[in-house]
Amino acid sequence: MFNNADDSNIIEGILQGGRERQKHENKLYEKYSYLINEGVRKHNLEEDEAASVYSDAVLTVIDHIVQQRFEGRSSLKTYIYQIFSNQCVNFFRKKTTNKASPTYDTVLLSEIMFMMSDNTQNIIQQIIEEEEEDKLLQRLESVGEKCKESLLLWANGFSDKEIMARLSYNSVDVVKVSRMRCIDKLRKIF
Repeated sequence: MFNNADDSNIIEGILQGGRERQKHENKLYEKYSYLINEGVRKHNLEEDEAASVYSDAVLTVIDHIVQQRFEGRSSLKTYIYQIFSNQCVNFFRKKTTNKASPTYDTVLLSEIMFMMSDNTQNIIQQIIEEEEEDKLLQRLESVGEKCKESLLLWANGFSDKEIMARLSYNSVDVVKVSRMRCIDKLRKIF
């Protein structure tokens, strides 16, 4: 069994729950965040894509720790690296597969829209956007009030520092990890 004092500290903190868990989840996230650059360099992902995949990997590791699926046969660094690398490969495959497959519905809609007057196109586009916004707002209701507020502020261009002040978070890192959790909840709903 692999034993590292810093790993043990993070694992114990996550298992404690409450504020300790949040503090140690933030520590885990920050400690290996350099992997985002590796995702860009090694796996040809955009920085925001690599950051999203990294967030998913951290959430997976946290879940494995809580569910006691992380057995400690390797360091957290090795464990998170392996999960992150696998998720980068999966993301890249999905990304390239989606580009390769034709999207007939979108092409058909765009052809139909092309035949309409500009005014009609604008009205249809507005209806589509309102429908998507309504669906998103409905789904935001189910992630909890603080998650909803945090995501709406972030979507409206507020910085992590501003969100921290408005929603009484302890630090910018807590805002980032909380947003990561909220986005994960939202993804599961979608």
